[in-house]
Amino acid sequence: MAESFNVSIIEIRFKPIYTMPDIFKSIMNRIAFRKQMAEHLQQEICPLVLKKLEKGKDYSRWWQATIAGHGLYSVDHGIEGFAVNILAKKCVCKA
Repeated sequence: MAESFNVSIIEIRFKPIYTMPDIFKSIMNRIAFRKQMAEHLQQEICPLVLKKLEKGKDYSRWWQATIAGHGLYSVDHGIEGFAVNILAKKCVCKA
């Protein structure tokens, strides 16, 4: 996120300190533009995140989760697999 912000103000970044209002205006214009774009959305999730979610959903449909008890699960896909501890919020590669 910081990299994209720095790129958006690249021309203004190296100017003297008295040009700070220019940076402020740049940021405000960016926020206003994104707000305008978001007003046209029909769903609560932005399109880029929704696209990533759908891609992840397609990838994960072949994985099989098996409960092992006490918050432990075995999540497998072919020879790949993970031991997942939901209570400790940790997973360990089994392959």
